[in-house]
Amino acid sequence: MSSSLPPPVRRIAAGLVSLAVLVAAAWYVIAPSGIATELTVREVAISDAVGDLVPVSYAGTAKPRHTQVVYGAISAADGVRVSGAVLRVERRDGRVVARISIGARRTYRATVHLVPRRYRFVLTAVVDGRKRSASSALVRVRDGRAYQVSLRARRTGIVTMLPVTSY
Repeated sequence: MSSSLPPPVRRIAAGLVSLAVLVAAAWYVIAPSGIATELTVREVAISDAVGDLVPVSYAGTAKPRHTQVVYGAISAADGVRVSGAVLRVERRDGRVVARISIGARRTYRATVHLVPRRYRFVLTAVVDGRKRSASSALVRVRDGRAYQVSLRARRTGIVTMLPVTSY
């Protein structure tokens, strides 16, 4: 079975395919890695929000008659450093109604007093030397409930490639 392409065109096509494979392999080896932060928020019963959680400082504006518990964990994988974590609870208009200082990687718990309505949870932290922020969608906060707000930081991308001889 012979090709309908003349030999010079076939050589050029084979060369272009080879070049594409080499560029892809080089990019695979030198591709930069990045940091991904993922914020999760879920509502649970207050009775489920107990355990080895460390109380943290809280500054809020609502009257003490409305009570919720905000708790969670700041975690990191792949050697990512996290520090200076602060959780803000914002109203729909962006006004901050609660501020929880968390610090570094750990679990935390705070009792807050928020008027039942929709709020956005915004967690800001220094991740590997750069300030990063992650926010939730609007969450309906109800009286007498607990809210688990956790941040996970990890490396993304390709950071290493083993030599072919190690397979």
